[in-house]
Amino acid sequence: MKTLQKILITMVVVMNLSLQSIQIKAQGSEITFENLTTGSNIKEVKSQPKDSLIPNDQIKDIKTFQDNNLLKLNNKSKKESKKLYISLGSGISFARLYSSQKGGINLQFNVIKIMSSTHAIRGDIQFSHNPSNNNNNYSYGSNEGGSYNNYAAKFDFLLGKFRSDSEINGYWILGGGLNVFKQTDTKYTYKEFDHSTMSYTGKTITYTAEHKAEKFINLEFGGGLRIKVSEKVNLYGEAQYSFPLIHMGSYGGIGWIGLFLGTPTLKIGAQIEL
Repeated sequence: MKTLQKILITMVVVMNLSLQSIQIKAQGSEITFENLTTGSNIKEVKSQPKDSLIPNDQIKDIKTFQDNNLLKLNNKSKKESKKLYISLGSGISFARLYSSQKGGINLQFNVIKIMSSTHAIRGDIQFSHNPSNNNNNYSYGSNEGGSYNNYAAKFDFLLGKFRSDSEINGYWILGGGLNVFKQTDTKYTYKEFDHSTMSYTGKTITYTAEHKAEKFINLEFGGGLRIKVSEKVNLYGEAQYSFPLIHMGSYGGIGWIGLFLGTPTLKIGAQIEL
């Protein structure tokens, strides 16, 4: 009996000491036995999000960081869509409209408006010069001139990737416009021949053939790559195929055969942001 009394007395002493010294910490707030009995810290505990281990001030910082990032992305997207470039390029033109044309040079100038990160529009002016392969010398005469010049004013849609944070952007080209095709005058020189005596008379005859300009509505398609050099400068390379769809002369009209009489061009150039 005395042993049982000693055990009970010992348990009461231990519990009394424990209740006086125990401290409980939860949700970053210190909770003592006195607080538990009086409820003085219940308001502080309820102020934290349910099942959250992140304090309120940190949650507010995270939300502010997210809002700022979204604002930066929106501003960057709007800035991209407002970019305007001018381009100047040159390349090789392989004209096929007439069999007497040789390969020549192509010059290009355009203004590009970036509409979004996936498409752009541009106004394009081009000039091509193709020498004639009929400039020959014969025993009875020769001919000079007759080279071919092509002036084009076009409008193009560019579909692809247009992001200033990318080093390389690829795009497709689809467009068309007015092409003015002009062959330069051809000078013919030949020796006069007397058919009665079947011999040359010794005289030289010269005349010049004039060629009128021809107008076409052309369609074109192709593709290109744009390489970032700096924040304001890009280099580009393009391959295009332009063909006459509508001949605007007196015997003109729509002719899909022009698809096989088009002009392939390869060009390189530089773009500068305005």
